[in-house]
Amino acid sequence: MDIAKIQKLLQDAKLDGWLFTDFQGHDYITKEFLELGNRFCTRRLFYLIPTQGEPVKVLSAIEPLLLDHLPGKKILYQEIEESAVRIIEAGYEDCLPVLSGWKCPDNQLYGCWPDRVS
Repeated sequence: MDIAKIQKLLQDAKLDGWLFTDFQGHDYITKEFLELGNRFCTRRLFYLIPTQGEPVKVLSAIEPLLLDHLPGKKILYQEIEESAVRIIEAGYEDCLPVLSGWKCPDNQLYGCWPDRVS
């Protein structure tokens, strides 16, 4: 994966970053793009490619090796509620889809979509 090229494309598009997330293989874009292959996550995973700097992997402590094939800093969480805190602590709160302008069913950190399309 060419992180520098992805970051350049994000900058050109004036985006803050790209947050990938998956839970039990429901997000086929994440599965394909992150080359998960036959790896199956039983806990939520997050992979953030910021416009600048090192990518961040936020993983359950139960599945800490799931994204070891990708570059980036690894942050582990014990409970799902901690995952958003870990992303914020890493300095990437602007990339969370759970902030205003997004609808997330059942207050989950996956399956979110923009409240409005511009």
